[in-house]
Amino acid sequence: MLVFCACNLPNPQTVDYDRLLNLIIFRLDEFVENDYTVVLFTSGAKFNPGWNWLSKAYKRLDRNYRKNVKSVYVVHPSLWSKLLFQIVGRIVRH
Repeated sequence: MLVFCACNLPNPQTVDYDRLLNLIIFRLDEFVENDYTVVLFTSGAKFNPGWNWLSKAYKRLDRNYRKNVKSVYVVHPSLWSKLLFQIVGRIVRH
């Protein structure tokens, strides 16, 4: 299980989120060979990455990272996040 707390994200004006993504991918290497679950806590997040960055980050993950993800849980999502995840979930399933 991989737990990601959005409340710990740094200010995007002082930290390059693309470099942060490289660090996340490096840490994911420990998990990608086996089934894993991602839990994202969004409550209390002062800085959230934009949807464009999230889309770009998802596209950067090759098949090895995506194929073994069994579940993604978003804890305390906003209404906008709920709608977006429902739409994306339907597209990915088909």
